[in-house]
Amino acid sequence: MIYRQKNKNKGYKKYIILAIFFVALFFFGTFFKSIVQGVASPILNINSGIFSGIGNLSSYFKSKNELQKTNNELISQNQDFKIQLLTLENVKKENEDLKTQLNFINPTIKTAIAKIITKPPFSPYDTFVINSNDQIKKDQKVLYKKMLIGKIIETYSNTAVVKLFSSSDEKIPVQLLGNEFEAEGQGNLSFKIKIPKSLTVEKNTPIYSSETNSVLGVVQAINSNEASAFQDIYFKYPISINDLDYVEVSI
Repeated sequence: MIYRQKNKNKGYKKYIILAIFFVALFFFGTFFKSIVQGVASPILNINSGIFSGIGNLSSYFKSKNELQKTNNELISQNQDFKIQLLTLENVKKENEDLKTQLNFINPTIKTAIAKIITKPPFSPYDTFVINSNDQIKKDQKVLYKKMLIGKIIETYSNTAVVKLFSSSDEKIPVQLLGNEFEAEGQGNLSFKIKIPKSLTVEKNTPIYSSETNSVLGVVQAINSNEASAFQDIYFKYPISINDLDYVEVSI
């Protein structure tokens, strides 16, 4: 009997606790709600911040990729503009060189204008290749601004090879101080003239072509040997092959 009384007392206690809980919930529900909200609000704010940060990070990488793409496009456009500018400058230079060349044409000499298409080092030194036609033949003389510079040594269907007179195995007649001499090619646009010691020569004295009477260069160096009755005079063409675009061919 005592055991049953204890179980009965336990049942009453459960009902009493439930009753107290519902009464407290009724009177103090708003208070508990504010406590729950106070505890949950920071957690919700943290979650919101995390997702907001992830969204911002995604937008950052997207913007960075778009910026990189735009930058690459601008770099490509800049390269295209540079190429176009260089092309225009090259065309302008060629036109100016052609105009200058035409101004130097000697009306008493029948010539054809030819464009240089290959230069050293893509052709042997002291040679270059020009465009050609049926008028251009082997052994014809080549001039630049009335200056005799070489001759045609080979011809093909559309091209011809020019050899400069400054080549080591070439010789041309020249005039120095009113005297006729023979200039020997030394390579690299240079010549040597052997003249008597009795002829006084100074540096910068002009040297002329006996064929065209055009200036080929000026005296740059004088080499005299006491054991010899002659002295060597050195001069060089006042041009650079790399700067030439057009030449004349005497036809």
